[in-house]
Amino acid sequence: MNANPDAPAVPPPTAAAAPLEAGALRRLRAVLEQGVAEGRMPGAVVHVERGAASWRCAVGQRALEPAGEPLDEQAVYDCASLTKVVCTATVMARLMQE
Repeated sequence: MNANPDAPAVPPPTAAAAPLEAGALRRLRAVLEQGVAEGRMPGAVVHVERGAASWRCAVGQRALEPAGEPLDEQAVYDCASLTKVVCTATVMARLMQE
């Protein structure tokens, strides 16, 4: 099940990407595609990096309205909606340390 049929398949790791396990990357992409297919999220972009190896994938849509717009790996997200989450988590972590 591919939420974005135009999205490329998970590439096999190259010699430089050997620290990244291809099976884990396939499972990660499958979880993201399932979340999109079930309507839990419109789309997601993931960047995994370990040492010099990196892997990226994009699934789903950048926008659903007024028309669907495919998501790509270069998508820029508005972080304003993360302000409350980031600030609350930081404050809670500091309070827990005290």
